[in-house]
Amino acid sequence: PDIRIFHDDPEAVSVAQNYVICLRKRDVLGEILIQEGVIWQKPYTPLNRMSIFSPFSEGDYPQSDIYFKQAIHLPLYSFMKPEEAEKVINIIINFIKK
Repeated sequence: PDIRIFHDDPEAVSVAQNYVICLRKRDVLGEILIQEGVIWQKPYTPLNRMSIFSPFSEGDYPQSDIYFKQAIHLPLYSFMKPEEAEKVINIIINFIKK
């Protein structure tokens, strides 16, 4: 319940550029990943938060803000070894258990 995992629409074809999960304690998990040598990224800044787009973004975008604060882009790349993926998975599992 503490982690949100996104699933592709069965009707869509997805390009696996990022593997994204959302969690409230993203930065805490991020620090642990860094300590374990795992590189991760925060999402791109939402357009409504960029000053250049402010004249065009009236109103609030709460889902965009939640995603920006909670999303973590986990490593995903060509030729990623199974043991590299398992390392990331195990770090996350251990984090959730605590």
